[in-house]
Amino acid sequence: MHAEDVEYLAWLIESSEGCLSPGSVAALVDAALEGEGLVEVEVARYGYRLLVPADQLPEAWANLVHVVCMDEYMLSSLRGYRVESVVDIGGFLGFSAVHLANMLKPRRLLVYEPNPDAARVAELNIEANLPQGIDFRLYRAAVAEEDGEATLWRPPNWANSSLHRAYAEEMGVAHPEPLKVKTVAFKRAVLEAAPAAVKLDVEGVEDRLLRAYTPSPSEAPILVVEVHPPTSPGELQRLLEARGYRCSSRVLNERQAVLSCRAGG
Repeated sequence: MHAEDVEYLAWLIESSEGCLSPGSVAALVDAALEGEGLVEVEVARYGYRLLVPADQLPEAWANLVHVVCMDEYMLSSLRGYRVESVVDIGGFLGFSAVHLANMLKPRRLLVYEPNPDAARVAELNIEANLPQGIDFRLYRAAVAEEDGEATLWRPPNWANSSLHRAYAEEMGVAHPEPLKVKTVAFKRAVLEAAPAAVKLDVEGVEDRLLRAYTPSPSEAPILVVEVHPPTSPGELQRLLEARGYRCSSRVLNERQAVLSCRAGG
Protein backbone atom coordinates (compact mmCIF):
# COMPACT_ATOMS: atom_id res chain seq x y z
CA MET A 1 0.00 0.00 0.00
CA HIS A 2 1.34 3.44 -0.92
CA ALA A 3 1.99 6.05 1.77
CA GLU A 4 -0.82 8.28 0.43
CA ASP A 5 -3.26 5.35 0.72
CA VAL A 6 -2.26 4.80 4.36
CA GLU A 7 -2.80 8.51 5.04
CA TYR A 8 -6.20 8.41 3.32
CA LEU A 9 -7.35 5.45 5.41
CA ALA A 10 -6.10 7.16 8.57
CA TRP A 11 -8.14 10.26 7.65
CA LEU A 12 -11.26 8.14 7.02
CA ILE A 13 -10.85 6.39 10.37
CA GLU A 14 -10.44 9.70 12.20
CA SER A 15 -13.38 11.30 10.36
CA SER A 16 -15.63 8.34 11.23
CA GLU A 17 -15.12 8.64 15.00
CA GLY A 18 -18.36 9.38 16.80
CA CYS A 19 -20.36 8.71 13.64
CA LEU A 20 -19.78 5.11 12.57
CA SER A 21 -19.58 2.29 15.10
CA PRO A 22 -16.04 1.05 15.88
CA GLY A 23 -16.89 -2.38 14.51
CA SER A 24 -18.05 -0.86 11.25
CA VAL A 25 -14.84 1.15 10.91
CA ALA A 26 -12.79 -2.02 11.42
CA ALA A 27 -14.91 -3.87 8.83
CA LEU A 28 -14.45 -1.05 6.31
CA VAL A 29 -10.68 -1.09 6.78
CA ASP A 30 -10.56 -4.85 6.25
CA ALA A 31 -12.80 -4.64 3.18
CA ALA A 32 -10.80 -1.75 1.70
CA LEU A 33 -7.65 -3.84 1.93
CA GLU A 34 -8.91 -7.17 0.68
CA GLY A 35 -12.68 -7.43 0.89
CA GLU A 36 -15.45 -8.40 -1.50
CA GLY A 37 -19.23 -8.34 -1.53
CA LEU A 38 -21.21 -5.91 0.64
CA VAL A 39 -20.07 -4.52 3.98
CA GLU A 40 -22.76 -3.65 6.54
CA VAL A 41 -22.06 -0.34 8.25
CA GLU A 42 -23.78 1.05 11.34
CA VAL A 43 -24.08 4.84 11.41
CA ALA A 44 -24.37 5.01 15.19
CA ARG A 45 -25.00 8.76 15.25
CA TYR A 46 -28.30 8.41 13.37
CA GLY A 47 -29.18 4.73 13.71
CA TYR A 48 -28.78 3.92 10.02
CA ARG A 49 -27.57 0.52 8.79
CA LEU A 50 -26.08 0.81 5.32
CA LEU A 51 -24.49 -1.53 2.79
CA VAL A 52 -21.26 -0.53 1.07
CA PRO A 53 -19.77 -2.49 -1.88
CA ALA A 54 -16.22 -3.57 -1.00
CA ASP A 55 -15.05 -2.96 -4.56
CA GLN A 56 -16.03 0.72 -4.19
CA LEU A 57 -13.81 1.29 -1.18
CA PRO A 58 -12.35 3.51 0.06
CA GLU A 59 -14.20 6.08 -2.13
CA ALA A 60 -17.69 4.95 -1.05
CA TRP A 61 -16.60 5.22 2.60
CA ALA A 62 -15.41 8.75 1.88
CA ASN A 63 -18.79 9.59 0.32
CA LEU A 64 -20.56 8.38 3.48
CA VAL A 65 -18.23 10.43 5.67
CA HIS A 66 -18.67 13.59 3.60
CA VAL A 67 -22.47 13.38 3.27
CA VAL A 68 -23.49 12.02 6.68
CA CYS A 69 -20.66 12.26 9.21
CA MET A 70 -19.21 15.64 8.17
CA ASP A 71 -22.57 16.91 6.86
CA GLU A 72 -20.88 18.72 3.97
CA TYR A 73 -24.22 19.00 2.13
CA MET A 74 -25.55 20.82 5.22
CA LEU A 75 -28.51 18.42 5.31
CA SER A 76 -28.85 18.24 9.09
CA SER A 77 -29.77 21.95 9.10
CA LEU A 78 -32.91 20.99 7.16
CA ARG A 79 -34.33 18.88 9.99
CA GLY A 80 -37.99 19.73 10.51
CA TYR A 81 -38.33 21.78 7.30
CA ARG A 82 -41.57 20.71 5.61
CA VAL A 83 -41.71 19.83 1.91
CA GLU A 84 -44.04 17.59 -0.09
CA SER A 85 -41.27 15.61 -1.76
CA VAL A 86 -37.54 14.97 -1.81
CA VAL A 87 -35.87 14.45 -5.19
CA ASP A 88 -32.35 12.99 -5.05
CA ILE A 89 -30.70 13.29 -8.47
CA GLY A 90 -27.52 11.26 -8.55
CA GLY A 91 -28.49 8.89 -5.75
CA PHE A 92 -25.29 6.78 -5.88
CA LEU A 93 -25.55 4.21 -3.03
CA GLY A 94 -28.47 5.93 -1.30
CA PHE A 95 -26.61 7.64 1.55
CA SER A 96 -27.88 11.15 0.85
CA ALA A 97 -31.43 9.92 0.16
CA VAL A 98 -31.53 8.10 3.51
CA HIS A 99 -30.26 11.18 5.32
CA LEU A 100 -32.64 13.58 3.53
CA ALA A 101 -35.64 11.32 4.16
CA ASN A 102 -34.86 11.14 7.87
CA MET A 103 -34.18 14.87 8.20
CA LEU A 104 -37.23 16.07 6.25
CA LYS A 105 -39.72 13.18 6.48
CA PRO A 106 -41.46 14.10 3.21
CA ARG A 107 -44.53 12.38 1.80
CA ARG A 108 -42.55 11.18 -1.24
CA LEU A 109 -38.91 10.29 -1.92
CA LEU A 110 -37.88 10.10 -5.58
CA VAL A 111 -34.34 8.94 -6.38
CA TYR A 112 -32.64 8.95 -9.79
CA GLU A 113 -29.56 6.75 -10.29
CA PRO A 114 -28.53 5.58 -13.78
CA ASN A 115 -25.76 3.17 -12.76
CA PRO A 116 -27.63 -0.14 -12.38
CA ASP A 117 -25.13 -1.61 -9.90
CA ALA A 118 -25.23 1.46 -7.66
CA ALA A 119 -29.03 1.59 -7.96
CA ARG A 120 -29.38 -1.96 -6.62
CA VAL A 121 -27.45 -1.08 -3.48
CA ALA A 122 -29.23 2.27 -3.12
CA GLU A 123 -32.60 0.55 -3.18
CA LEU A 124 -31.56 -1.84 -0.38
CA ASN A 125 -30.16 0.99 1.74
CA ILE A 126 -33.16 3.26 1.34
CA GLU A 127 -35.76 0.58 1.98
CA ALA A 128 -33.94 -0.52 5.15
CA ASN A 129 -33.71 3.01 6.59
CA LEU A 130 -36.81 4.80 5.36
CA PRO A 131 -39.16 6.34 7.95
CA GLN A 132 -42.66 4.89 7.86
CA GLY A 133 -45.26 6.47 5.63
CA ILE A 134 -42.95 7.73 2.87
CA ASP A 135 -43.75 6.73 -0.72
CA PHE A 136 -40.36 5.77 -2.20
CA ARG A 137 -39.61 5.39 -5.90
CA LEU A 138 -36.26 4.65 -7.52
CA TYR A 139 -35.78 5.58 -11.17
CA ARG A 140 -32.91 3.82 -12.93
CA ALA A 141 -32.29 6.81 -15.16
CA ALA A 142 -30.03 9.81 -15.53
CA VAL A 143 -31.42 13.31 -15.34
CA ALA A 144 -30.48 15.43 -18.36
CA GLU A 145 -31.71 18.42 -20.34
CA GLU A 146 -34.45 16.34 -22.01
CA ASP A 147 -36.10 12.91 -22.02
CA GLY A 148 -34.43 10.24 -24.12
CA GLU A 149 -31.23 8.20 -23.94
CA ALA A 150 -27.59 9.03 -23.31
CA THR A 151 -24.25 7.42 -22.54
CA LEU A 152 -23.20 7.24 -18.91
CA TRP A 153 -19.42 7.07 -18.62
CA ARG A 154 -18.59 4.85 -15.63
CA PRO A 155 -15.04 4.68 -14.24
CA PRO A 156 -14.06 2.01 -11.68
CA ASN A 157 -15.00 4.49 -8.93
CA TRP A 158 -18.75 4.71 -9.59
CA ALA A 159 -19.05 7.97 -7.65
CA ASN A 160 -17.47 9.79 -10.62
CA SER A 161 -19.81 8.37 -13.28
CA SER A 162 -20.99 11.15 -15.56
CA LEU A 163 -22.81 12.02 -18.77
CA HIS A 164 -19.82 14.26 -19.43
CA ARG A 165 -17.12 11.94 -20.79
CA ALA A 166 -14.18 14.29 -20.24
CA TYR A 167 -15.12 14.63 -16.57
CA ALA A 168 -15.30 10.85 -16.05
CA GLU A 169 -11.97 10.41 -17.80
CA GLU A 170 -10.31 13.11 -15.72
CA MET A 171 -11.67 11.73 -12.45
CA GLY A 172 -11.24 8.03 -13.22
CA VAL A 173 -9.50 6.30 -16.09
CA ALA A 174 -8.68 7.14 -19.68
CA HIS A 175 -11.39 4.83 -21.01
CA PRO A 176 -14.43 4.68 -18.68
CA GLU A 177 -17.07 2.06 -19.39
CA PRO A 178 -19.91 3.38 -21.61
CA LEU A 179 -23.44 2.48 -20.47
CA LYS A 180 -26.56 3.35 -22.44
CA VAL A 181 -29.10 4.79 -20.03
CA LYS A 182 -32.54 6.33 -20.07
CA THR A 183 -32.73 10.07 -19.38
CA VAL A 184 -35.45 12.12 -17.72
CA ALA A 185 -35.66 15.86 -18.28
CA PHE A 186 -34.58 17.87 -15.23
CA LYS A 187 -37.64 20.09 -15.58
CA ARG A 188 -39.98 17.10 -15.49
CA ALA A 189 -38.17 15.54 -12.51
CA VAL A 190 -38.67 18.75 -10.53
CA LEU A 191 -42.18 19.70 -11.59
CA GLU A 192 -43.67 16.23 -11.11
CA ALA A 193 -42.55 16.37 -7.46
CA ALA A 194 -43.07 20.07 -6.66
CA PRO A 195 -42.87 21.54 -4.13
CA ALA A 196 -39.72 19.56 -3.46
CA ALA A 197 -36.33 19.58 -1.82
CA VAL A 198 -33.95 18.78 -4.67
CA LYS A 199 -30.42 17.44 -4.30
CA LEU A 200 -28.39 17.59 -7.51
CA ASP A 201 -25.09 15.70 -7.79
CA VAL A 202 -24.47 14.92 -11.47
CA GLU A 203 -20.69 15.07 -11.76
CA GLY A 204 -19.96 18.01 -14.03
CA VAL A 205 -23.38 18.33 -15.70
CA GLU A 206 -25.06 20.57 -13.08
CA ASP A 207 -24.43 23.80 -14.97
CA ARG A 208 -26.04 22.42 -18.14
CA LEU A 209 -29.13 21.27 -16.24
CA LEU A 210 -29.66 24.45 -14.26
CA ARG A 211 -29.21 26.67 -17.32
CA ALA A 212 -31.61 24.53 -19.37
CA TYR A 213 -34.18 24.87 -16.57
CA THR A 214 -33.80 26.90 -13.38
CA PRO A 215 -36.47 25.95 -10.83
CA SER A 216 -38.30 28.68 -8.98
CA PRO A 217 -38.16 28.70 -5.16
CA SER A 218 -41.86 27.81 -5.10
CA GLU A 219 -41.14 24.66 -7.14
CA ALA A 220 -38.01 23.67 -5.22
CA PRO A 221 -37.91 25.56 -1.90
CA ILE A 222 -34.72 23.65 -1.02
CA LEU A 223 -32.01 23.12 -3.63
CA VAL A 224 -28.67 21.47 -2.79
CA VAL A 225 -26.11 21.31 -5.60
CA GLU A 226 -22.67 19.70 -5.59
CA VAL A 227 -20.58 21.70 -8.03
CA HIS A 228 -17.81 20.11 -10.12
CA PRO A 229 -15.51 21.31 -12.90
CA PRO A 230 -16.02 22.92 -15.33
CA THR A 231 -18.88 24.65 -13.47
CA SER A 232 -18.06 27.82 -11.50
CA PRO A 233 -19.69 27.78 -8.04
CA GLY A 234 -19.85 31.59 -8.02
CA GLU A 235 -21.60 31.82 -11.37
CA LEU A 236 -24.08 29.13 -10.39
CA GLN A 237 -24.80 30.85 -7.08
CA ARG A 238 -25.48 34.14 -8.88
CA LEU A 239 -27.85 32.35 -11.28
CA LEU A 240 -29.83 30.83 -8.41
CA GLU A 241 -29.90 33.99 -6.30
CA ALA A 242 -31.22 35.93 -9.31
CA ARG A 243 -34.08 33.41 -9.35
CA GLY A 244 -34.94 34.28 -5.74
CA TYR A 245 -32.90 31.82 -3.66
CA ARG A 246 -30.74 32.53 -0.63
CA CYS A 247 -27.63 30.36 -0.98
CA SER A 248 -24.80 29.32 1.30
CA SER A 249 -21.66 27.84 -0.21
CA ARG A 250 -19.10 25.43 1.18
CA VAL A 251 -15.81 24.60 -0.55
CA LEU A 252 -15.03 20.89 -0.16
CA ASN A 253 -11.66 20.87 -1.93
CA GLU A 254 -9.96 22.49 -4.91
CA ARG A 255 -12.37 20.73 -7.28
CA GLN A 256 -15.71 20.59 -5.47
CA ALA A 257 -18.11 22.88 -3.67
CA VAL A 258 -21.67 22.63 -2.36
CA LEU A 259 -24.43 25.22 -2.72
CA SER A 260 -27.28 24.96 -0.23
CA CYS A 261 -30.14 27.20 -1.34
CA ARG A 262 -33.56 27.97 0.12
CA ALA A 263 -36.48 30.08 -0.90
CA GLY A 264 -35.76 33.74 -0.12
CA GLY A 265 -37.84 35.94 2.08
